[in-house]
Amino acid sequence: MSTFTFDRFIDYEDGKMAHVYTMEDDDISGIPLNIHIDNADQYPALKRCLCEIDVYGIAVDIDVYVSSDEYEKAETHFAEKSLIPSGTFPLPGKEDLFVPSAHIIFSGKVLAVHQNPDNDPDEPNYCLWIDTLGLCFALYLRHEGLIEEGYVVSGSAWLFGDITDVQEIDESAFLSASEEYIDPSRYRIASRLEYKMRHSVGNYVLLTARKNPTNARYKGRIDEFFLSGEYQIPCVRGHFIRVGNKTFEEYDLIDIEPLVGREEDIIRGKITGETIQDYILPLTDEQLVFLAKELDIDLEDLPFLPEDRIEYINEMMSGIETEEIEAAEIECREISERGRAAEEIKNIIGYKLTNDTVEGSQ
Repeated sequence: MSTFTFDRFIDYEDGKMAHVYTMEDDDISGIPLNIHIDNADQYPALKRCLCEIDVYGIAVDIDVYVSSDEYEKAETHFAEKSLIPSGTFPLPGKEDLFVPSAHIIFSGKVLAVHQNPDNDPDEPNYCLWIDTLGLCFALYLRHEGLIEEGYVVSGSAWLFGDITDVQEIDESAFLSASEEYIDPSRYRIASRLEYKMRHSVGNYVLLTARKNPTNARYKGRIDEFFLSGEYQIPCVRGHFIRVGNKTFEEYDLIDIEPLVGREEDIIRGKITGETIQDYILPLTDEQLVFLAKELDIDLEDLPFLPEDRIEYINEMMSGIETEEIEAAEIECREISERGRAAEEIKNIIGYKLTNDTVEGSQ
């Protein structure tokens, strides 16, 4: 796994390549690379960030040297760890013919070897873990001789891989919009947790925080992300059930999980106070139990569904009534108890909705 600065996706054959920059290596600034990403569909809106990629390569043309001394004697004119992103930019005079690809020309040391001599002749029989300039990657190749740890491999390869993690990066790391160069020395790397904090603003979440003697869990809405104090500590501020408005620093937090579906709806109703409670007050206990069962939620959470769900609930009851009436007609019987309960609830809620509409128009 290697860490890169992700710049953008490039359409490529039947998928996408990530255009990335290697992280700074000694005096070498970020090297631009194209890597075919197998799981690009999991990151459709990915923007400039730090990302970790499991990188693999398929050898195209490879030479193997038993030691660093042997490689030096070969006078390849390249350092033992060298990398040329041949698929990223054209050779001089070849600009008109250039098509971006995920190819590189490289030299690197073998850190580990996995061999499968039983593979078919047209399949790789080696997988080598290669340490080259700016990244490590697993190289698949067919080689009829011996390759061991410490050997040097040189040649060209086609890169592919999976993005395994994404972390936010401070925009100050990037120079003006007119310049494509990115200065790796100016990175302020954000943790995975800070990434979640930034991207949870406006969302309803389950937040786990450190609190002695056990961890505490808070359900609520995150309203703001900000950096606090001299050391620019990431913080979120929001409204949480049972505690009201509260601020958490990154060091207070363990995790942030988004709430979805009914759970998000219930928390939203509890926080905004705009709930269906007024609409269901006239219902009997039996009708409330029926409604909670049809909505598949706990009875105690029913009053806290947000107000904008009431029309959906009314339409749902109307649908159940229609369904049961049609079934009764086909079977030549009276409407079922379920159909009658839905009809009664629909009439009560519908009466309240009609009155509210009339009052609102006056």
